[in-house]
Amino acid sequence: MSEIEIKRISLDKNTFFEVEGKLDLNNRKITFVIPFDKIKDIFETNVCDLYFDFDIVSRKTKYVYIEDNFGKYYSCIECIFSINTKENVSFSSVSINLILENILTNNVDDIKIKEVCFKTYYLGHSKHMSYIKSYSFDYTATKKVNIVTKIEGDFSIEISINSQKQSNYNKLSQPIYTILEMIMLIFGDIPTTKSVEIKSSNDENIYLYFEMVDKYKPSKSKSNGLDILGNISNETINKENLKKFEKFRKRTKIIYDLFMININSNGYKEIKNCNFVQIMEGMYKTLISTNADLRNILIYYFTNSKASKKILSRRDKRKVNDPNKTAIFIYKANNHRNYLSHLNIKQNKNVFYKLENIYAYWKLCICIRIFILDYIGINYEILDVIEYIKKVDDWAKKNKLRFSSKVNS
Repeated sequence: MSEIEIKRISLDKNTFFEVEGKLDLNNRKITFVIPFDKIKDIFETNVCDLYFDFDIVSRKTKYVYIEDNFGKYYSCIECIFSINTKENVSFSSVSINLILENILTNNVDDIKIKEVCFKTYYLGHSKHMSYIKSYSFDYTATKKVNIVTKIEGDFSIEISINSQKQSNYNKLSQPIYTILEMIMLIFGDIPTTKSVEIKSSNDENIYLYFEMVDKYKPSKSKSNGLDILGNISNETINKENLKKFEKFRKRTKIIYDLFMININSNGYKEIKNCNFVQIMEGMYKTLISTNADLRNILIYYFTNSKASKKILSRRDKRKVNDPNKTAIFIYKANNHRNYLSHLNIKQNKNVFYKLENIYAYWKLCICIRIFILDYIGINYEILDVIEYIKKVDDWAKKNKLRFSSKVNS
C-alpha cells in the first residue's frame, strides 16, 4: 500500500486540525508538520516547552488520530515521536504499537467484535498446498473456526473465528494464534501473517497493523516443505486437539515459545542446538518426570515411539568410549547442553562441531516435534518422518559427515 496523505490529526479523538503529512500503514510510520502558530492550539503549550520537554511530546502524542483525504479515520496507539524545528515543527514517529483503520479508539479491546481473520501465506505455490484444504469446526457452542485456502500468486491460508456473542480482540484472536502454533508443529514452519481484520458487532470492517512478535515471524526465505509431517485437517486441528494443545502450552509455559523462536529466527546452529537440548530437558521434567538425568532424558526422546526410533541412524548410534557406552549422538547432545559455558576448542569432539551442527539441528528439531505430537495425540505420517530422515542422512553422506568415536577427556 502506498503512503496515505494526511488531511487532519487529533490528539483526543474529538478536535481535529489540518496538517500536512503522510501515513505509511505497512511500516507503521507517520510524518507531519505543524506551523509554529498552530502549536499552541493543538498542544496547549508553546514551541519552546514542546521542544525542550520530551515528556510533553511523549504524553501528548501517545495516541494520534488521523483523517485522510477520503474521510477515513485511523487510530494510532502507543506512539513515540521525535520532533525537529526549522520553518515548521516536524513530527516523525519512532515507533507505533498499533494502527487501526476505520475507527477512532485508544484501546482495541474496547471494540465489540464478532469476527477476527488472519490472512497468512506461504511463498509461491508451495508444497504446503497439498497438505491443507479449506474446512471449519466449532470451537465452542458460540464460536466457529474457518480455515480457507487460496492460490493468489502465493499460497494463502485465511484463519478466522466468528462468535455469536459480542467479544473483544484479545479473547477472540487467541485461538488463531494457537492454530498458527499448531500449523508450525505439523508443517515445521509458520506461515507469514499478511494482514489482520476484525468485524465489529455492527458489521464494520476494521484493519489492524502491528508488528508480530518473533515467535510468529518466519524467516524470509521460501520453505521447501521437506519437514512436513502430516495434513492440516479436521482430524489434526480440531476442537479437541486445540484444547489439548492449550493445556500443553499452559503446563510448559514459555518452553514452546522458545522452541518457536529458535525455529523462526536466524542464528548460529550451535546456539540453537544448545537451546533445543535444554528445551527437551525442560519439557520432559515438566510433563514426564523430574527423576532423570539428561542422558536418559535424551535416550527417552529418541526411543519413546515408533517414529522417534527412526531418527537416529547407525552413524548416530555408534558407541563412545565412556563408562555408559553412550551412542555418539546422545553423548554429543548431552554435552552440547552446556555449549556456551564450556566453550573450548579442545572440547569439539564432545559437542556438535562444524557441519555436525546442521545435521544435529534437523534431528533434534524433528525429535521435539514428534514428542509434542505424540504427547497431545495429533496424528502424523510416520512415512513422512522416514522420508525426511532419509534426506538428512543422504545429506550427511554427501558431505562425508562422520562422528568420531573418540572423545576428549
